[in-house]
Amino acid sequence: MGIGEPATSGGFEFTVTRVEDDVQTFGDPPFSSEPQGRYVVVSVEARNTGNEPEYFAATDARVIDTDGKEYSADESASVLAEEGGTLFEEVNPGSTAEGKIPFDLPRNAEPEKVELSGWTSFEDPAVILISN
Repeated sequence: MGIGEPATSGGFEFTVTRVEDDVQTFGDPPFSSEPQGRYVVVSVEARNTGNEPEYFAATDARVIDTDGKEYSADESASVLAEEGGTLFEEVNPGSTAEGKIPFDLPRNAEPEKVELSGWTSFEDPAVILISN
């Protein structure tokens, strides 16, 4: 699966709608966040395809680079990306959560894919290719 193509994990169907690379900052001083390397921002939609409410959290997302190294979401940047709160949302059946998930990657890292899953899911994550 790639950008714009849905992938499933547990009770969610995930779609990466956009990837922004080399974002330098979130917010305005004095409330801003700057990366150690660079931000890669993944815009995602999480649609609940199940029969019960489920939680989706940005903290469950991972970016994997071409060397196989995993990166978690940057929580301080997530607060600013989501204007006052991280992407942690209870999603009712048939409803969709949308948001931006920033990852702080080293300058030389090449992001290849993102793994997404529900907050309480024990199933394999949805894997979406984000490399060019």
